[in-house]
This record gives sequence, structure tokens and C-alpha cells, in this order.
Amino acid sequence: KINNIKVVTDYSYINAGKKYADSAHFRGYTLYSYDKLKFKPKAITDAIAITPEDIFKDKDRTLTYNQIGDLRIFQYPNISYEPSTTDSTGLDATILLTPRKKYTLGLDFDSYTSTIQQFGMGFSTNLSVRNLFRRAEILEISGRGSVGSSRDASGRDKFFNISEVGGDIKLSFPRIVFPISLK
Repeated sequence: KINNIKVVTDYSYINAGKKYADSAHFRGYTLYSYDKLKFKPKAITDAIAITPEDIFKDKDRTLTYNQIGDLRIFQYPNISYEPSTTDSTGLDATILLTPRKKYTLGLDFDSYTSTIQQFGMGFSTNLSVRNLFRRAEILEISGRGSVGSSRDASGRDKFFNISEVGGDIKLSFPRIVFPISLK
């Protein structure tokens, strides 16, 4: 039986010996942070399949690894079990989560050729913002542009005679969002 579940939301080797600065209790889980807690407890606990007062199942640990990875907010989690200090037949689970960087910027350059274009170059950039509203959301903004040379372009004597510009904005929620309560 799993007695206690401790979740450290900002674990790193540098913080390993320090005291926790913030904590929260939610549905039998205890969340700790070395800094101010940057996540809503529900956003983290919804991704954890290991439940307090339930029997130990290794498939719950595997499911927890997968669900935390699917959030794309944390690096690979570390889940460990120890004999419980309160019950001689139980286990205490510890989940160590190392957050990824809040902001990620990417730049790409492509060159290509095809049956339509003799030569083309493309540039793209993207910005990812993780944990936007403290509920593990991800905002992704990207832009792209390309120029190319084609013999099929009508009557243009320039080398780069075709171009394209575009952009995308995507907001990902780790749960289904509905405007009214379904309870």
C-alpha cells in the first residue's frame, strides 16, 4: 500500500541538500518546492497515476512516467519507493521533477530543391513558453519565410522569383477545456 506521496517540483542536484521554501497538500499528495511553487497542485497530480492509500502497482509508475513526459514541462522524472515511516507494511513514494526552461527559442535554416523550384531557402524561428498560467500549458509561436527560384514563375527575370511567409500560434492545454462545468 502507498501511504505518502511526496512530489518535488523543482528538483536539481544543486538543491538536493537545501530546505524546502514552499509546500502544498492536495488530495493526499504533498508538493514541495525549493522556491515559490510555480505550478497549481492539480496540474501536477492529474498526471500522477500513483495514488495515496492504493496498493503498489508497477504499471502505475510506468503510466506516471509517460503522463509526466507528455506534459512536456519536466525532464524525465525520478520515482522512488521507500518503506513507510508510519506503517510497517506500506511504502512512501517520492517523485523528483526537474522543470525544463520556461522559455525556449529555436532558429532553423533550410535549403532545398524540387521539381517546381530549382533552388530555395527557408528560415524559421519558434518560441515556446512553458507553464504559462501555472497549469502546465505551453504557448508556441513560430514564424517562417522562404524564397526560391522557379522557371515556371510567370515572366519574372529575378533569380529569387517566388516567396512565402507564414506564422503559427498554438496554445496547448494538458486537459480538456470546456466553457461550462460538466460536474
